[in-house]
Amino acid sequence: LVALASHAAAAGAPGLRALRTANDAVHLLAAGFWVGGLAVLVPEIVPRVRDAGQLVALLRLFSRWGTASVAVLVLAGTLDAVAILSSADMGWSGAYIGLLATKIVLAAVMIALALTNRLAVLPALARGEKEAAETIPLTVLAELGGALAILVIVGFLGLTAPMRM
Repeated sequence: LVALASHAAAAGAPGLRALRTANDAVHLLAAGFWVGGLAVLVPEIVPRVRDAGQLVALLRLFSRWGTASVAVLVLAGTLDAVAILSSADMGWSGAYIGLLATKIVLAAVMIALALTNRLAVLPALARGEKEAAETIPLTVLAELGGALAILVIVGFLGLTAPMRM
């Protein structure tokens, strides 16, 4: 329902409202999948006695689905931003652009952490390297912290007009 009242749904030609609403809904679902997956991972990765093979299998599974959700998230978010920022004749609101830029930077940091986990930490964990087992909780918690910060920013974005009035 949030997608129905979003800036993306309201922007641009009325004939494309349903398409923009659907795109915004896909963006929200993909974000929920990624963040929800991170939250589910936390109890599995915190330091405790565990089977390393099971942990590696779990992280590989999440990595595959996480990659797909992040790709959808970035594509849908880009389409949302284009719809919002290209639809008005007036200038952009500095507050909105600042919040959006902060959200994009935090998302890029989260993606960099996810890539580090997938390409470096996970293979090291599969090789049994102790440092990888100590690193993975920190990077996943940092990703989750970034997601929480983005959720706060999104709340403010929803209350901020994209265009100067």
